[in-house]
Amino acid sequence: MSKVKYSIQLLEDIESTRKSMIQAGAAFGLTHFETIKLSQHLDQLLNKLDNERTFQ
Repeated sequence: MSKVKYSIQLLEDIESTRKSMIQAGAAFGLTHFETIKLSQHLDQLLNKLDNERTFQ
């Protein structure tokens, strides 16, 4: 996969995970396991994006 396609996919994954986290937070609360799991996953994706941009 090219870097551009990888970056686009990463941004799409970040947006999808962000939306899911917001929905989980609204439905279950901010301290619910599912909301926290999605928040941690979002953190990982954002770290990947930051690393990608740092090492270009």
